[in-house]
Amino acid sequence: EFENASDMSYAKVFIWDSLGTMKPIGTMRQITGINSITYYVNPSADLMSADGTAEHPYKNINSAIERIYDDVSSGAFGVNFTVNVGAGDIFLDDTVTINDYNSLLSTSGTTITIQGRGTDKTFVKSGSAIAEGDIEKVKDQNILSRVPSEARDCIYSVDLSDKGYIGDKSENIELVLNGKVQTAARYPNSGYLKTGEVTADKMSFVCSDERVNAWQTAEDMYVYYMPHYFSYAYKAKALNGLITTENNGGFLTDREYYVYNLLEELDSADEYFYDKTNGRLYFYSKDITGSKYEIFNMNKSLIELVCCDNVKIKDMTIENSGETLVYLRYTKNSGLENCVLRNSSKSALTVSDSYNSGALNCEIYDMGKGGVSLSGGDRNTLAKGKNYVNKCSIHDCQRLDRTYTALVSMSGVGNMCINSDIYNSYHMAIAIYGNDLEVKNNKIYNVCTQTTDMGAVYAEGDYTLRGTVIEHNLFENIPAKGDLGAFAIYLDNGLSGVTVKNNIFKNVQRQAVYVNGGRDNKVINNIFVDSGSIGAISDIFNWGKDSSGNTYSYENPAPARTTLVNKLNAVDYKNEPYTKYEHLSNILEDKPSIPKYNEFSGNVCVNAGGLSTAWLRNTSLETLVSDGGCEYLVYSCSESDLMDYDGGDYTLSDSKASELGFDKFDNVFGR
Repeated sequence: EFENASDMSYAKVFIWDSLGTMKPIGTMRQITGINSITYYVNPSADLMSADGTAEHPYKNINSAIERIYDDVSSGAFGVNFTVNVGAGDIFLDDTVTINDYNSLLSTSGTTITIQGRGTDKTFVKSGSAIAEGDIEKVKDQNILSRVPSEARDCIYSVDLSDKGYIGDKSENIELVLNGKVQTAARYPNSGYLKTGEVTADKMSFVCSDERVNAWQTAEDMYVYYMPHYFSYAYKAKALNGLITTENNGGFLTDREYYVYNLLEELDSADEYFYDKTNGRLYFYSKDITGSKYEIFNMNKSLIELVCCDNVKIKDMTIENSGETLVYLRYTKNSGLENCVLRNSSKSALTVSDSYNSGALNCEIYDMGKGGVSLSGGDRNTLAKGKNYVNKCSIHDCQRLDRTYTALVSMSGVGNMCINSDIYNSYHMAIAIYGNDLEVKNNKIYNVCTQTTDMGAVYAEGDYTLRGTVIEHNLFENIPAKGDLGAFAIYLDNGLSGVTVKNNIFKNVQRQAVYVNGGRDNKVINNIFVDSGSIGAISDIFNWGKDSSGNTYSYENPAPARTTLVNKLNAVDYKNEPYTKYEHLSNILEDKPSIPKYNEFSGNVCVNAGGLSTAWLRNTSLETLVSDGGCEYLVYSCSESDLMDYDGGDYTLSDSKASELGFDKFDNVFGR
């Protein structure tokens, strides 16, 4: 039974009872004349009168989402919904969630935009604000006696026990001052100490710094230990000049470390210490007047989109969580635009098993354990995921874990990091593990600053992970720390089929591009300036023999190389669609330990060395060129051959490019 009322159609729904009597049970509404609906959210709204209008907005975002579900369930098809989030701090007690597991929203043609008033006006966050009236200057001499003498007049505290931040619930608590995450009090305030002599069980090491005596009564001290290109955080004790862990260890002499979470080291304006036993927070400040203090430790993401299509989050700052800030799972055509993501104990954004979803024109920083992770696409069919980081600024995302926490991580097929500024990382900047990925038109600099044997772009070994293109990027300021230093691009352990072209490498102090055992990699038409060398190439050592000299076949390799064959067999590499990758289908019959078919050609060096072959153990560059299908050609040029060396334009001049047959490209990189 249908009725018309203005621009709405109503369908009255009936049910037949056991006697055959038809009875009405409700009314469904189909909105036929409305293309868009806006619901409003304001953190200062009155819950009692809220109906989502501008005059009576909802107090939280989830209420608006529930209203949208109700509308669509009642027949609001093809409507573009907007959730207009007002200015101010939106403190969340639970995750903002859109879960379209039953495809109600997507099949109805619904789009949803959650839109703030701007990244400087709308702040979605967890935790709570600390009122200035709740902050006390510390006068307890038992506390002050533990603090360095020069800092004792600048120590404040606040009791958080009444907010539930005590005991186990205080894990991952962090302090924010004026939007900036503070540091758990540490020693030294910057840089590292070096481990001294290590005990026989490798559970303890000598600390030669006299400050070690002040830590003997500390009950919740941690040591952050960096032995090589990886790192660990251990709970520790200090006693009689030794730093000891109970359940970990493996310490080596002369390795970098610092200690943290110490009241005894609370002596800097960006530091705090939380006594989780008593629920009291201590921090250093010369003057708290007008400062905005917040705390957080909610171990939930702030926003989660699941099975969604056409959901966008725009124009807001998303901050302060002990978990990854935003999760997108099984989404299509969804993501973040014009947002700031900051202040997480973990990462900013995870996009998993999704399509055409990601971050556009966002700034991401002050993460504890990484920036953005993208996965999607099908490695069996090589269908592309097309998930993206585009026009973003991502930096300083390794605050709590300084190794293997990439600013951008990509896996799957056909995902991309493009047109972005990626900078300030202790370890890798971009991690790639997939097929047909794109790293294009980015500015990548000041990365790998505290590691060795790592790359700004790092790719782990697998002969089948081919088709990635690294094109038109600027790599700049990558230091030579440790025995191996860091590379701009590191194709590790047999990674193959990558194209590196039209890039500029400036001040890469060791090798710029390292091909470690892979094949079919093309390093072409790049410019290397003021760098150690254009790169290095090596073979895969001990493929056919183990450490005792036992001989194995390529199909049944030495145990250390079994992983490469297992990865090869994980996909149908001999048949379509993998036959599009050259030299892959017969790789095990073609001496896979030898880095054949690589091309280093048409590259320009200015104050940079040629290709290093010191790590070739089973062959030589000459043999690779004559018998291994490899190409090598490099042009040595001078600073005057560049467009403007002193002004920072390192592209080749028109005349020199014409002379060499070099394909010119522009000098505009990044966001």
